[in-house]
This record gives sequence, C-alpha cells and structure tokens, in this order.
Amino acid sequence: VQSLLNDIGIVPLFDCIQEYCRQKARLRSLGQLIEDFDLFIGSTAVAMKYIMVTENTKHLSRLQTFIWKIGWNDERLEDYRLEDYRLEDYRLE
Repeated sequence: VQSLLNDIGIVPLFDCIQEYCRQKARLRSLGQLIEDFDLFIGSTAVAMKYIMVTENTKHLSRLQTFIWKIGWNDERLEDYRLEDYRLEDYRLE
C-alpha cells in the first residue's frame, strides 16, 4: 500500500476549482451543461494540462481549451499498461 501511495501525486485543487467554475459558467451561458463530476474531471485535465483518455468525448469535447482526449478503443492505447506510466510523464507543457 505504501508503495502505491508513494506513486500517487497530489493535484492542487485550487487551480482545478477555478477552471471548473470558469468552464461551468461558460457552459451554462451556452445552455450546454454536463454532469458536475464529468466537468470536474475534465476541468482538472485542462488545468493540469493532462492528456485524458475517456469514452465520454461527446460531453468533454464541450470544454474550452481541452487538451487531448481519446477513446479507450483507440489503437494508440493497444500496448498501454497502467503500471508502465505515471501522469507526470504525460503532462503537456
């Protein structure tokens, strides 16, 4: 358990919450709201400049400045194994 915890990074929520509020206000004004939890996950990816792998591209593509999203069935993930990667290695600059 300790080994797993050592590999988990802590995401600064303040930046993510600011992005969440900005995105929610924008989507509300457009009449295109998405579920809050999906919005928070997507806003976290935007704020932290993470690549996001999701099947929910329909809703998450509504986010402004969304970095990169691909579906789980994308051939680029064919050889993907979670234990081989860390989020910090795939942060976009």
